Amino acid sequence: MFAELIEWDWSNFEPAYQELTACALAVSNVEEWLREWTRVIELGDELSSRLFTATTVNTADQAAESRFQHFMEKTYPGFDHGGPKIERKIAGQRSGTGWL
Repeated sequence: MFAELIEWDWSNFEPAYQELTACALAVSNVEEWLREWTRVIELGDELSSRLFTATTVNTADQAAESRFQHFMEKTYPGFDHGGPKIERKIAGQRSGTGWL
């Protein structure tokens, strides 16, 4: 799994973010929803960590540097913009309906 993860960019994560933001939260699905959100975040964190580590293990590895830069420019901004949407969704549910 992690070998292919190195090649991922935002287009691999975006469908999950769209699904998570579109999903209507309810008591019956909140645990599953939170598990999926956690899985997506963990994959993004793993990708970021592996790409960064590769640049520090061999500082002359231009391919590793290029992959990390691509992540920072093309993938990370999606997490940076997508995360707050997800957090607002949870906060809105918490304050709006009191189901938690």
